[in-house]
Amino acid sequence: FFFFPLYLDSMQRVFFFIVLSLYILSSYGQFTVNCDATRLVVTCDIYMSDIPSDPIRVDWFPTDKSGNVIYQHFDVVDETTTVTLYRFTPLTNYTVIVEVPAVISTATTVMTGSTGITQLDTEPIADITGTPSYELLFFDIGNAYGFTDNSGWVVWFYNTEGTLPMEPAQAKSQLSNGNIVMLKNGYILEVTPSGETVQYAERTCSPYTNSYENHECRASRDGTRVYSIQESIVNETLSWDSQTLIVGQIINYWAPETNDYVNLYASYEVWDPQTQYSRASKGELTVECLGDNGVTIQALDWSHCNSVSESHFNESAIIFSSRSLSSIVSADKNGGGVNWMISTEIDSDYTFPNATDKFYNQHDVQQIANGNIILIDNGADRPASEGSFSRAAEYYVNHINKTVTLVWEFLPYLPDGTAVQCFHGGSVSLSDSGVRYASFPCDGTSSHNECSIVAFEISSDGSTIATLQFQNVVASTEKFIGSYRVEPWTTIAGERLAR
Repeated sequence: FFFFPLYLDSMQRVFFFIVLSLYILSSYGQFTVNCDATRLVVTCDIYMSDIPSDPIRVDWFPTDKSGNVIYQHFDVVDETTTVTLYRFTPLTNYTVIVEVPAVISTATTVMTGSTGITQLDTEPIADITGTPSYELLFFDIGNAYGFTDNSGWVVWFYNTEGTLPMEPAQAKSQLSNGNIVMLKNGYILEVTPSGETVQYAERTCSPYTNSYENHECRASRDGTRVYSIQESIVNETLSWDSQTLIVGQIINYWAPETNDYVNLYASYEVWDPQTQYSRASKGELTVECLGDNGVTIQALDWSHCNSVSESHFNESAIIFSSRSLSSIVSADKNGGGVNWMISTEIDSDYTFPNATDKFYNQHDVQQIANGNIILIDNGADRPASEGSFSRAAEYYVNHINKTVTLVWEFLPYLPDGTAVQCFHGGSVSLSDSGVRYASFPCDGTSSHNECSIVAFEISSDGSTIATLQFQNVVASTEKFIGSYRVEPWTTIAGERLAR
């Protein structure tokens, strides 16, 4: 009899145990649950006079059955247990069921709180076309970060309330302990999934030399490092521009255990600003530090490094990217030197047999397990003879012949057929099942009024499974200014979708 729920779907199963509990509650002992919500985080106090030997199961879902069933298992060691639950939509009444599997269950309801942004409380952040298979997408917008589920609603939200427009949210990641790391006002911030600050990794910021962290905040696979990029200015007379202040970057990582930043490479050491530059290198960037009484420095955006990631092919290597130089680099992850460098705009030992394979002004460069390189080819400075487009791309690199060949590409279009071209940002991911994910900020002229960023779930055969157009979000006190990356995620804190 107790195995009968296995033959039911997820929603039927949780209701079955409500009915079952009415038959056996009186013989089990005292069993109560009370839940409260703080924004989109729910905390439940569970009292069980009979402590079960096996983990309990907690399920939660909108009481009107309009959304997903989420579940998680928890160990019980005392009569009173407090559990924290995630993945809730705002201002929604939820049913929470606590079950000792195949023995007893009890239920309660809880009303979730607000995100703090009216627009996100009242409508999905993303319009979905297709039937997505992911559990969560991790996004940034303006100075905030969030998760959305397969309904397009926000189910976790953290507003850094940082200062804009100098420091948009940009990059984020998650440590092996479950804490979330993100950029806020030029430093790395670590918070628990509940949003409690663990540490704020400030470092000396000077607009005249080394200033703020930006573009990257990516945890290493073992969780001991968070890779980032610091802006760095030098004063140097150039033959190719009258401006003498040059913005480069320092590739570094932050160590959560010691709260220290460790510098690995300076872009001036990897490339030579006297001889290696591009059209984008001549653009100017404003550099400033918060609390510096409005001091701002205008300098050449010479290298514009924008991503760092650990190689999945060479465990001792990292891969980093320079947007302005259309260059990607493999280097020793402990600062031991450069392994190789590929570029389409400055001198490189590597060539592209097909001109249309070339990438320009790329973002989110990674080396996957087979040694291939995946990236977002933004294409801002692509020559007209090679076309005008942005794409997600995968390249095979032949290190013997020193050639680079495109082996996969995805060109983004909105559901209405509008081509998406983006000049800054974007992300690409490859899942174990072969499904790929790519995102493109809507900063091109054709799409900037349509969305803040658009994300795609792509099948192994290259067809689009789902398209998500993230809304431009405007709050009463601030205008969210766009997005940088949207990435697939499995769980916030151990909870999973009941399928």
